[in-house]
Amino acid sequence: MSTEIETDDRADAVEVDEQFHVRDDGSANWVVRKLAECRAYRERVARWAQAETLRAERQEAFLMHRFGDELEAWTREQIGKQHGRRRSIALPAGVLGFRREPSKLLVFDEEALVGAAMAWGYGGEGQLGYGSTGNSSTRVQVSGLTSGVTAIAAGGWHSLAIQNGAAMAWGQGTQGQLGNGLIGNSSTRVQVSGLTSGVTAIAGGAHHSLAIQDGDVFAWGYNAGGRLGDGTSTTSSTPLKVLDLAVNLLDVAATDSSSYALSADGSLWVWGYNINGQLGLGDTTTRFTPTQLFAPAGYKFTSIDGGANGVHAVATIAVVPEPTSLALLGLGGLALLRRRGRGRRQG
Repeated sequence: MSTEIETDDRADAVEVDEQFHVRDDGSANWVVRKLAECRAYRERVARWAQAETLRAERQEAFLMHRFGDELEAWTREQIGKQHGRRRSIALPAGVLGFRREPSKLLVFDEEALVGAAMAWGYGGEGQLGYGSTGNSSTRVQVSGLTSGVTAIAAGGWHSLAIQNGAAMAWGQGTQGQLGNGLIGNSSTRVQVSGLTSGVTAIAGGAHHSLAIQDGDVFAWGYNAGGRLGDGTSTTSSTPLKVLDLAVNLLDVAATDSSSYALSADGSLWVWGYNINGQLGLGDTTTRFTPTQLFAPAGYKFTSIDGGANGVHAVATIAVVPEPTSLALLGLGGLALLRRRGRGRRQG
């Protein structure tokens, strides 16, 4: 016996075709619930993004309203300083820091730093990104990365980030690892050439960098040992598309001189120097183009990472789930849910 899905249930099922029949054993109800959960999740994410944007705007307005007079007084004092002398004044309560740019005053505090980048430690190559090559034992704001940052990575002596879908870099650039077409360091962030949108993952090795744009892997910087994966050993100061990767990539990682890419299907691809076996292929042969590294039978890779100045990599694996088949048929059909090990029931 079968019954029709009620109108309200069918509406919750997102885009399920009109009037199909289901079994009374509850299988199709599970399908409907899962589809509804997917839609609810997308709606929650959209509301969260909108709320965070409004929150940042309100925070900025509040800071300027609450501390505007004090900040303007501080600015006038700095502009009016003479003979290299200036008096120090206390920051307004609650304000973490602020800086003056031509024609505008940028203010931020703990709550306003949504999607911002911070750095600390050794800054001799400009890798802290705050316009100086000095060290800092406390966190500093990376110049220009006050919002929209979704990922960040540390290379050997340079740093990388994704801001609003674009790849940014700063620090040491003597091997082209900043990817802006130039050779030289930068103590403030620069735009990586060509990677202005669609970037979803980023990583840095000792002197090279990796990123994923629209499912493809790009590499730039020092290329000894084939770490850029383009089949050569020629260094490049702009991104090159890695060869022979006709798969949808999700994540990248780098060691000192080798590279790794994780695909959506759980496969792992490796290339570059391998003198210490850091590619995991069972030998010490260097690879100039990607080679697939297989997980143990019945498993797939789920994450990958490497030490930027090291020669080893680490990864996590998970059991490959048993295949599930789902068929939603049209008018007069049946919604069938089958898993391995369960026989097909007759209606």
